[in-house]
Amino acid sequence: MPFSQRLFRRAFILYFVFLGILNVSFAKFPLVPTAIPLLPTETLIGIWGIYRITSFLSGSPQPLVQGRIASWAFWGWASVLFATSFRDLYGLRQYMAFAYVVLSFVSYDYFQQIEDFELVHKLTKVICAIAFFLTVINFFFPGMKLAQADQTSTYGVYYNSVGAYGAFFLLFFLSIKDLMIGRKFAYLWIAMVTIWLLFFALHRSAILALVIPLLIYGRGMLLQNVQRFARMFLLLAFAFLAVNITASFLGGSGTTESGIVNRLTSILHPGGDPNAEWRMHYWSETISEVFSEPKIEILGSGFWVTPLETKNSRLGEATVLDAPIKGFHSSFVFVLYKTGFVGLLLLLTIVTQGIWRSVRTIDFDLNVYGMAFVSVAIFAMFNVVLENPYNGFYFWFFLGAIYAKNEKLFQAYSNQYIESAWAQ
Repeated sequence: MPFSQRLFRRAFILYFVFLGILNVSFAKFPLVPTAIPLLPTETLIGIWGIYRITSFLSGSPQPLVQGRIASWAFWGWASVLFATSFRDLYGLRQYMAFAYVVLSFVSYDYFQQIEDFELVHKLTKVICAIAFFLTVINFFFPGMKLAQADQTSTYGVYYNSVGAYGAFFLLFFLSIKDLMIGRKFAYLWIAMVTIWLLFFALHRSAILALVIPLLIYGRGMLLQNVQRFARMFLLLAFAFLAVNITASFLGGSGTTESGIVNRLTSILHPGGDPNAEWRMHYWSETISEVFSEPKIEILGSGFWVTPLETKNSRLGEATVLDAPIKGFHSSFVFVLYKTGFVGLLLLLTIVTQGIWRSVRTIDFDLNVYGMAFVSVAIFAMFNVVLENPYNGFYFWFFLGAIYAKNEKLFQAYSNQYIESAWAQ
């Protein structure tokens, strides 16, 4: 195995592990602290680029275009707009949300080189177990400073800098797969994911992101495994009850039983959730501005901090690492506003292709990565996801895995067909 290939595979695994555990802290760690710092994600992309160049020079390049025209067009369209509208350093950070599409090719190349996905699956379990342990430690001993803030202004919600939503999404659906093949230990993993989301993160859109993929992909599994799914839902109900009871004993912490229930139901009551009201107002105002100006409707606003963004945000210094504004809290609204309907249409095409390629074939690994991909896409509808590598990585990571698994299945079917033809 060439040195560049070994380096790429090891760098990918190290990045996957550290990002899954340390998340924001790792993604923002400047390896070279300059005005435009060298960060871990860009380092991984650079190592992948070296591997790609050496593969090309050695005469064994792999295609990067087949079935990926929408991905290239998404990046290309943003690059053209960036070149004509770039005004400040934060505009570069906004542009990276589109440039990170290259991570899907990085992921694709990694999965193409391995025989199966088992190593990634095992590492995901280890990563989430460590992140869960560190989250618990930080909850009871906040002096460890493992969280960005002990508590946000939203009642009962904790944002931890350990653990990644994408990794926990993948673990949840891997556990569903394990459940379907009779591995009883899967119940423990499902309970751990549920507790992490309900008790420590309490992100309503994250919970929604676990439910919708099951509706898309899980019908066949439900029909074939009614008893196991019934046990799983009983377990989830028990986990929710356990979280509520535990929270009631920790009333002073801010995460109480009523706080969890109020957090989950407040969006149903007018005026019950200032955070949701702020988002709805921001999205409504953004979409209105898009439709009111034909230039923005087609080309977007470009890559700079616009008056609309400063109006709905706090002000600060615009740098690559420090956001001077609050994000749109919807990656889809962000893409629409920055690159117009052309950019949004390309993103929706990418999502549709990912779902189609993962739902049309009955294969546990392919379906797992499809469900995880849909989870991140749903999460991105209500949060800042594609705009940063610590959340956006998983969107592109799952997409690359879907394409790689599709190709492996196609090759396996082709070989089987050739062998059967020769046998005749």
